[in-house]
Amino acid sequence: MPRPPRLAFLILTLIAPFICMAPSSSAVWAKDDNPRMTSEQLDAFARAHPDASVLVLSEWEHFKGEYKPKSDGIHGRVRRGQEYWLRNARGVESVARVGAYDGPIRRFKGIKVEVESADGRHQKFDKGDLQWVKRSSQDGLVFTFDAVQSYAVIPGLRAGDRVWIEQEYEYKGVHGLPTWKFGGYDAPCAQSRFTLELPSSHTLVIGRRGPSNLVSRVEESIDENGRRKIYSWRMRDLQPHRYEQLSYGVPSESVVITPHVTSFGKEYPDQAFASGTSWEAVGQRYLNRIDEVFESNEEITRTAKSVVANLEDPKDRINELYTHVQKSCRYLGLFEGLDGIIPRPAKEVHDSGYGDCKGLSTLLITMLREVDIEAFPVLVRTRSAGPYDASIPNMTQFNHFTVWANDGKDGLWLDPTYDGCPAGVVPDQNAAWPVVVLRPTGAEIRRIPTDLWAPSPVRLRLNGELHQNGEISFELSERCAGSTALGVRIKALFATKTQQAAMISKRLLPKSVSAQAISASVVSLDDWRADIECQLSAKTTSTLPRGKNELFLPRILVPLPERRLYLTDRVTPIDLRFLPARIEEWKIRLPPGVNLRPVEDLRIEVQGLTWTRRAWQEENVLHLSREIVWSHEILPPEQLIPLVEALDRAHEAENKFLSLELTTVEGR
Repeated sequence: MPRPPRLAFLILTLIAPFICMAPSSSAVWAKDDNPRMTSEQLDAFARAHPDASVLVLSEWEHFKGEYKPKSDGIHGRVRRGQEYWLRNARGVESVARVGAYDGPIRRFKGIKVEVESADGRHQKFDKGDLQWVKRSSQDGLVFTFDAVQSYAVIPGLRAGDRVWIEQEYEYKGVHGLPTWKFGGYDAPCAQSRFTLELPSSHTLVIGRRGPSNLVSRVEESIDENGRRKIYSWRMRDLQPHRYEQLSYGVPSESVVITPHVTSFGKEYPDQAFASGTSWEAVGQRYLNRIDEVFESNEEITRTAKSVVANLEDPKDRINELYTHVQKSCRYLGLFEGLDGIIPRPAKEVHDSGYGDCKGLSTLLITMLREVDIEAFPVLVRTRSAGPYDASIPNMTQFNHFTVWANDGKDGLWLDPTYDGCPAGVVPDQNAAWPVVVLRPTGAEIRRIPTDLWAPSPVRLRLNGELHQNGEISFELSERCAGSTALGVRIKALFATKTQQAAMISKRLLPKSVSAQAISASVVSLDDWRADIECQLSAKTTSTLPRGKNELFLPRILVPLPERRLYLTDRVTPIDLRFLPARIEEWKIRLPPGVNLRPVEDLRIEVQGLTWTRRAWQEENVLHLSREIVWSHEILPPEQLIPLVEALDRAHEAENKFLSLELTTVEGR
């Protein structure tokens, strides 16, 4: 069985996810600088959430950094904090454990904790007062061995306590200017500040992305300090992040500031590869900086030629080398110093047998070039990171590094961090936003063709039999291909047989009737080119609901995926591009004397969605056909209401029963 895919992403961003089992907090010692709830607001907030175990009252963060052109790097500090009100023992448990991250680029400098109790007890703790447990840093499948995650427990917390936690980190030598996100907080009071100090000779362009009503609230200022300029952005009284979702929808209610240096007022420093006036210029400087990592040696050349021996078709040669890198090298994240943005040389990756996404892609490009296949690096912003500002050529907006190879036709997009993924299948994580292909002539912004990653339909087949006692036995099959199959296969590869069976049962076992699984399996798991199929044998454990001379069969047996939309002040687009169509077919054999009563067909069609369902009987077989098809588009928020109403109508129509008439009751 192939190894699980290595879902590893290039670390280019400055502000990595903040690690804290209890989020950080706006602190007592900073109360004059941060938003505070009045006593009336506090009482109202508590009354509005009577069952909450902990209330997050306020939240704040402040980054202050200096850009140093000689190293093309940011040096600065960030402080983040939150204020909590512990309501019960569960709240105490959730806040008491705090975490910190310490790596080569981001250093954990300190933590301050203050506790105020209703009885007047007052406690203070700092980094040295807490007992820390350390372990290697891990993010999903990525182990970062030059970084440490630490955890500690705040002692003596009790229900009713007010707790302020503030953490401080130092950043050194992060290349390029970071983006900064305002918003997405959970507290009723929040504010954020982002400050950059640059030489006055530098020319700075600034991108602002977000809803216009929020962008207009960003306070901006520029101050002169001798030969330096201090740029500051601030948002106060940020509202809580509303839960907006449609499956893979993009989170909202935030503003992203993207600064970028386009000119130094003199010749660019050699190391300033992340700066420039256009993507072409930035890409060219970056390629110049990393050119030496693609140098080959005799062993790489010999291996590459051996792998493609006797293969003439460029696509076959590409696929064989792609598979070779996937199988011969493992993912390992090492991001010390420039390794977070500069790939390790192909020779090192080949000799060691491991690399991150940049290293694995570099080795693949080098081997392809050794057999006369044109290949280039590709910078990717993954779908989960949200869209980026393509008008600002800031490389820190990208978080993944892949490959494009010339097969003599349209080219192949390759990601060696996915073990087993065949050439020509693009993980949808890599295709949501335009990518940047780094050619020798300059950077080229491109969209990966839709047919390479668009979700394939999920095809469901149900074959069953209704028994005389009113119970049903049935066989279920769920089949999909392409990028849709890739997602299912990834989950299955990480699971044991027992876990696979549980996963399939959760996906396919009816919830509208009491049922139990008899067996469950995944077919074609090892063949990445084949469709993947989940199979389930099951039976109901009770009879169908019954009326006078009729049985009631739910119109939904196989659970529908949750695609819920929320109307409250939606301000972001709705991304429907990654929702697979669902094509469902039933065949249920009916016993003698049982017939389907006529049922009205369902057809609902609005922009974004077409939902149809038809049920009929042929001889003694009940048939049901259902299709749910999403349009391949991003809908603006003003078009959400018709879509929500259509979904509501569809669910209302489907959450009913088919009526089976009993024309004979003998033996029942």
